[in-house]
Amino acid sequence: MAAIRDLTDDDRAAVAALWRGLFDEHAGREHEAAGWRSDVACLDAAIARWLGRILDGVEGFALVAEAGTGIAGFIACFERDQPWLHPARRGVIGALAVEPAWRRQGLGTALLRTAEARFAGAGVEIVEASIAARNGVARRFWKRATYGDTSHTVARIIISRG
Repeated sequence: MAAIRDLTDDDRAAVAALWRGLFDEHAGREHEAAGWRSDVACLDAAIARWLGRILDGVEGFALVAEAGTGIAGFIACFERDQPWLHPARRGVIGALAVEPAWRRQGLGTALLRTAEARFAGAGVEIVEASIAARNGVARRFWKRATYGDTSHTVARIIISRG
């Protein structure tokens, strides 16, 4: 089994690659289906920026699952503060990814339960995650983890990257 620990600066490249793979595997197809063009450089910069904010202690936290000879999975989390919409403190799973070779072995669940414990220790009452609508694997994972549908997000392109 993998060791779950906090993200360190040494993990940055491996986690960025896993995150990019998650996007390429699922969210990229969602964007294409919606008519969006994915800007790879913009995506890579956004991932680097968010990892930097986590590592600098500015926003959220991330955990990695270390297995075999490297990082087998990660989870990136933050707290959403919207008291006008949700009076309870809400934790958000921004991303959860496991290397294909390590899937279906409990790593995603271990990362999730460890993140939930961290949130609970900080007084967060509800944890939520967004998943790509066409990602059936993720939908089944979250259902098995006893997460339920609470809202639907709609989106519209307002600036074309033509």
